[in-house]
Amino acid sequence: MSASTQHLFLLSLIVLIGGGLRLAVAWKGDGYINHDYYTGARHLKQSGIFSLGPDLKPTAYRGIVYPGLIAALQPSHVADWTPRRIYLVQALLGTLSIWIVYACGALAISPGSGLVAAGLFALDPMQVFTVNQTEIAAMYSFILTCVCGVLVWWAHEATPKRSFILGAVVGVCVLCRPVLRLFPLYLLILCSRRELFLPRLKRNAWVMLAGFSLVLSPWITRNALQFGKFIPFNQAGGSALHYMASFGMIHGMEETDFEAMVKNLQGSYPKPREAAGERAMDSKDARYVAIRDAAVSRILQHPWPYFRSLFLRSLIYAPFLFLFPWLAVRRWPDNPKVFALAALFSYMSIHLFTAIFLRYITVNLFIAFILLGGFVVQRNSALADPEICRVPNRLGLFCAAVLAGIYLVALYWIGMDLKGTFHA
Repeated sequence: MSASTQHLFLLSLIVLIGGGLRLAVAWKGDGYINHDYYTGARHLKQSGIFSLGPDLKPTAYRGIVYPGLIAALQPSHVADWTPRRIYLVQALLGTLSIWIVYACGALAISPGSGLVAAGLFALDPMQVFTVNQTEIAAMYSFILTCVCGVLVWWAHEATPKRSFILGAVVGVCVLCRPVLRLFPLYLLILCSRRELFLPRLKRNAWVMLAGFSLVLSPWITRNALQFGKFIPFNQAGGSALHYMASFGMIHGMEETDFEAMVKNLQGSYPKPREAAGERAMDSKDARYVAIRDAAVSRILQHPWPYFRSLFLRSLIYAPFLFLFPWLAVRRWPDNPKVFALAALFSYMSIHLFTAIFLRYITVNLFIAFILLGGFVVQRNSALADPEICRVPNRLGLFCAAVLAGIYLVALYWIGMDLKGTFHA
């Protein structure tokens, strides 16, 4: 058996094992149901209004991508809905993610790196055991691996076309969860300090930002029409974690009754305000806007607990988020793909500014797996030979096409939301 055949056999085995585990977990079902996403999807399907509450007031607290996909996958009669349909789709997308992680590693460093990364990712319990939940983690993880595929493709040759597509797919990811909202700027700033990118960077920076803005523009327009104000991302997204950090908490609390937790911390729940000229919003939006304002106020009045918790979080997580990518860039100083992956990995340090849920950090472990695979596979190893398994260099276009399909679903529901609201 040739080295190439052995390599393909191992890759197939990894995908089958990882996919089998995900499908088994999905088929078993009985996972956690996040009622925000499920309720938002139900309202979209029934009335065409994106709302989290029974009063059908519009919301911008959650991104529309995941509830829109749930609504698209479920039958017309809400009584016939079953979460298992969602679980199985998430398991299939998670299986596809294994191959995407392999391809990213193979293109960025070597086929051996991709193989190691795919194996670790296939068995990662944080990936396997989230497929049977109507929680955003599984879908966000899949979208993030697709963004990574486009990023590696972009780093290979940063043309205006690829820069525009990269900005656009980051925009799709932000419509799912707004974590990457500053990543285009972060990437461009880092690249401006690297001679590796300078000849191509200046003419592509504005193109990348244009792609990012264009994808977000329908959501921004919808929010302006619904609420009469500028909301580019999720409204008050992350406010609960900011609030916890303002009291000095290092990690987030899994609290089912957030109001009870707030009252326990502060003695009373912040009263939602009503600003002149603003249209009625979902009650959950109003609650978390009040929480955001209370967090900012507390940090300004009592900054010590917040900055103490920020220091302790940095002490715990910064070595992992910065040292590991720094070592990778030192190991492959002339590899723009490794530099781009390291930039995305270190960007996740944005979570240090709020109380942390561990799952927010571990969602990008697949990048660490890719870099770790490069360290493990030696230069003289047969697995490091790029000829052992050629990955099509159109990986970025494939990932972009998948995300374009997801974006079209979101666009449809944005249109239906506006129609449902103003014709109700």
